[in-house]
Amino acid sequence: MTKRQLVKVDSNGKLPEAIKDEFNSFLFSRKDKWIELAYCDKRTPKTQAQLGYWFGIVIKYISDATGYTKDEIHIRLKEKAKFYVDKEIDGEKYRYVRSLSTATKDEMMDIITAAKTYAEILNINIPEPN
Repeated sequence: MTKRQLVKVDSNGKLPEAIKDEFNSFLFSRKDKWIELAYCDKRTPKTQAQLGYWFGIVIKYISDATGYTKDEIHIRLKEKAKFYVDKEIDGEKYRYVRSLSTATKDEMMDIITAAKTYAEILNINIPEPN
């Protein structure tokens, strides 16, 4: 059983009673078994406006000015922004450019800022978002 749930911690730093009851019931049903428990701060996902600006303006302008395809520019700009993950497989280290599907709002803003800085170096004027 896997369940992900966004829960607001109250002003005393406690979980709501209903959540505690549900969680305790889950734990009781798995006595003497291993479970995986993970928790983190809520991540703010990137916005549709950011994606529209990225693909419709930033990528398009740089692609048109350089002659590279939109896909080539998309990957190159993520590399420039260091939007990658390092993994080790069978003892060998690999670096992968991450998909934007995993980007948060802040990460997307960093990628856009890095791309605009790169565009300035190439003397490409990227308009500001509306």
